[in-house]
Amino acid sequence: MISGVLALSVLLQSSAALPVAITGHVSTIDGVPAVATRVAVIAAPKGEASQSLNYFELAAPVDRTLTDNEGNYRIKGIPPGRYFVLAGAMPNGSYYPGASNVKDAEVLDIEPGAEITVDIPLQQRLGGKVSGRINANMAQLGPRSATLTGPPLEDLLEVPVNPDG
Repeated sequence: MISGVLALSVLLQSSAALPVAITGHVSTIDGVPAVATRVAVIAAPKGEASQSLNYFELAAPVDRTLTDNEGNYRIKGIPPGRYFVLAGAMPNGSYYPGASNVKDAEVLDIEPGAEITVDIPLQQRLGGKVSGRINANMAQLGPRSATLTGPPLEDLLEVPVNPDG
């Protein structure tokens, strides 16, 4: 009997810690896939977010990724909880479900083990384009990423470096 209770207790504890996966698609204001666009999962404040806006700053992202060539993304391993999902640069990107500011964003209450789909249409045009070349033997270095920073240092964008540099 004790081993049955212990097994049930362990099962309940492990299900509460099951990570969450968030997948989705990001499209530009013109309706085409948003390629290499940052998507971030940001912890939402407790209580009603719209009532708390004067009392909190957006937290650092729990996790982030870039969209692929079709505008799709997948973020896994997120702890269950309450989140905003943002596409684009913090804090001025587009929030799920298509809001241009956090006040109009939807807070997602995500249960343990859930896998949800969050599609986001961008509310403003994407910024500029940066290109360059790394003059190194990428085969010897292995997979690398380049980091671009904006005026606020917390606004980082990491992009993979192609094998040809």
